[in-house]
Amino acid sequence: MRFVLPLAALPLAAACVADPGPQPLDPATAEAACIQAVEARTGTTGASVFRTDVADPNIVVFVSVPGRSSPFSCSADESGQVFGVIDTAITL
Repeated sequence: MRFVLPLAALPLAAACVADPGPQPLDPATAEAACIQAVEARTGTTGASVFRTDVADPNIVVFVSVPGRSSPFSCSADESGQVFGVIDTAITL
């Protein structure tokens, strides 16, 4: 027995496969922008990504700076727009 799919059902079948749903955010641009923002704020070079948390629509990047024991927290979006840089060092 052969199964024949009616032509009217083809667009419906294609629609089920065509939409993969929301795509995960790519943090690479936000990470680069945050490194640049932290280096500008601290006047240093050699900063690096310590950790990245992706929470649509924002990306929080923790940036390590040479010679410092605590990272900076930077909030940005996928396009690289930086919203804020916070020094996470605890001062007493």
